[in-house]
Amino acid sequence: MKIKIEKNIPLPQTKPEIKYAFLEEFKVGDSCRYLKERRTGSDLHEYAKKINIKILTKTIDKKNKIIRIWRVK
Repeated sequence: MKIKIEKNIPLPQTKPEIKYAFLEEFKVGDSCRYLKERRTGSDLHEYAKKINIKILTKTIDKKNKIIRIWRVK
């Protein structure tokens, strides 16, 4: 079987890039509520760093796992 080599095929977006793309629309002072999953906090901060913004996250409803995300810079 011969393998066909293809060039210039874009890589699919990784999960955090799709999941946290809304951060790119945030202006300083904007915030939102967000459902916290297992790695949400670290993934959010990692993605924010990648797009060169600074965010703050705070748990606002521990029972229902709700956090608030603010863009601070």
